[in-house]
Amino acid sequence: MIMAARTPDDQVALVAFFSRKTGIPPAEFLKEPFQGFGVIQRGKVVGVVLFRTFRVTSIEIAWAGDPGWVSRRVLRTIFRYVFTQLKVLRVWGIIRHSNAPSRELARRVGFTEVGELPHEFGVGDSGYLYQMAFDQCRWLETTERQR
Repeated sequence: MIMAARTPDDQVALVAFFSRKTGIPPAEFLKEPFQGFGVIQRGKVVGVVLFRTFRVTSIEIAWAGDPGWVSRRVLRTIFRYVFTQLKVLRVWGIIRHSNAPSRELARRVGFTEVGELPHEFGVGDSGYLYQMAFDQCRWLETTERQR
């Protein structure tokens, strides 16, 4: 099951999970508005999807989770949220160079690698920019990909 964060306490809990998984400090996400979703299995959070940096036509995505946290239902839910509810044209995210499992997940889900961002996570610690446009999202129905 996937649930949107509805309270400030929900948001803090999701960011804390994300921080434990990624090493990115919670303050990085709590300093600006964001929307979070938690993936719940057997009453426990096993995955988190965070959206921030809403720019009318695009939004940033970040995720973290335990092995097996992603499902087709989760993917349909998160991409319907950004592309049909928020109506952005593109979703993008930055993944640390050393995070091969997350980079592979991004590719399998349908993100395109746009390029390298040198020193994104510190000196010598590059990130890669990934993006997906609404009309390329296979997690939407055909009618949802039309504008």
